[in-house]
Amino acid sequence: MIAWSWAVPLALVNARLLWLLSDQRIEIRIDDNSFGPGVFFLAAPVSALALLAFLVAAGPRRGRRALLTAAGIAAVTGYAWLLHPRVTPRAFEEQVLALMGMHLPVLAWSAVGLYLLWSARDAANRFAFLIKSLELFIAGGLFGIACGLFVGISMGMFAAIAIEPPEIVIRLFVAGGGGLVPVLAAAICYDPAMCPRGSPSRKACRASSPPSCACCFRSRWSSWPSTSS
Repeated sequence: MIAWSWAVPLALVNARLLWLLSDQRIEIRIDDNSFGPGVFFLAAPVSALALLAFLVAAGPRRGRRALLTAAGIAAVTGYAWLLHPRVTPRAFEEQVLALMGMHLPVLAWSAVGLYLLWSARDAANRFAFLIKSLELFIAGGLFGIACGLFVGISMGMFAAIAIEPPEIVIRLFVAGGGGLVPVLAAAICYDPAMCPRGSPSRKACRASSPPSCACCFRSRWSSWPSTSS
C-alpha cells in the first residue's frame, strides 16, 4: 500500500526546497563568473533527506539512524560546497566542481542504502536494495520525461499566445516539478512498512531490511487460491 499521506506532503516540501535553491542568488561562481546553478549540485542531497524523512514517517521509526545518516549527508555536502572556493587555480576549481556534481548523487544514494541496510548487510538484502534502486531510477526517469513534456508543452502554449512567463514561474515548473519526482517514485516502488518476508507488520519490520522482491512475490503467490483443484 502506497503511503500517499506522507509521500505527497514530503514531495511538495522537496519541490519547494529545490525551487528556492534554484534562485540566481544561490549559484556556483568562479572569479565572479557564473559556473552553474547551485540546485544542480544540491538537488541529490536534499532529495536524499526528503527520502529519509519519508522512510522514517511511513516505515519503522528509526529516528536515531535517520539523524546520523542525515548528518553525514549534510557534512559531506557542506564540505564540498565550502571547499571549492578555496581551490586555486580556476582550472582545478572547475575540476572539483565537476567531481562534486558526479559524486554527490552517488554519495546521497549510498547514504539512503546505508540507512536501509544498517542492521542487515547480507548479500540477499544488498541485492534487493539494488533491484529496488533500479526500479526507482526507471520510475524517476519516466516521471522526469513526463514532467519535461508537460513543461515543454506549457512553454509552447505560452509562446503561442505571446506570453513570456517570469523567471520565477519557469523555476517553479522545472526545479519544483523535478523535486516531486524522487519522493513519489520512491513511494510507488518501495513500501517502507514491508518486511523481507512480505508481511506488512511494522513490528516485524523494526529489525529488518528492505523487502526482497522474490520473497514478497513468493509470499503473495502462496496466499493466492489454487486453481488446480
